Amino acid sequence: MLEEVLANFCQNAYQAVQDVPGEKKVLLRIQRSNGGFVRIEFIDNGCGIAEQTKVKMFEVPTTTKGSAVGTGIGVYRVRQICEIINAKWGVDSDGKGKGARVWVDLLVA
Repeated sequence: MLEEVLANFCQNAYQAVQDVPGEKKVLLRIQRSNGGFVRIEFIDNGCGIAEQTKVKMFEVPTTTKGSAVGTGIGVYRVRQICEIINAKWGVDSDGKGKGARVWVDLLVA
């Protein structure tokens, strides 16, 4: 299940930078987080995420790419998996054109 979460985040970051002029960046960062968690995050300099999309993207199937590229089910599925494995999840973006950071916090056993 964790592979599915990471593959989804990676694929979304890759797709987000496709139309960015100049250097395209996707960064994977893994670090110990507060409260006994390990945080895995993908950071990109891609198209960014509008505020209204950030609010609902983990709640219902949401896509910003159109049905020819994505179904919008991936991040929704991330939420379902994180609930099963008792992980935290989230997204940060300063808006359209400003990249994004998606993350999952896994409890260290």
